[in-house]
Amino acid sequence: MGRDLSTGPEDPTDSVDPARRVPVVRLDIRVRNKGGVFYVGWRDTVLSLENTAAFIWPLLDGRRSVADVAALVAREYDVDRPTATRDVLDLLAELEAALLVKLVAPTSDCARVTWA
Repeated sequence: MGRDLSTGPEDPTDSVDPARRVPVVRLDIRVRNKGGVFYVGWRDTVLSLENTAAFIWPLLDGRRSVADVAALVAREYDVDRPTATRDVLDLLAELEAALLVKLVAPTSDCARVTWA
């Protein structure tokens, strides 16, 4: 059951602009690159990342913000930054739902991210 969003954020970092957040990848996942397609797995979940997602995956280093990644996507695919940012956030939402990535505040110590 999700939390009630009408009462405001539980975590003070919830107010951070999503584009400023830093995606952090789980350390206990398995990643395979076969022919430019990344297969990312954890427990009973495996996602195949192709095309733009395969370009983005190696950029998720725990240092780059969503905006940093989006800027690289915009340059690589010749799209505007708002479109690139939406695309990156959409992918990260899918990866976060699969518990493969967590978006943290830019001041967080990424080495201390806890996973539920």
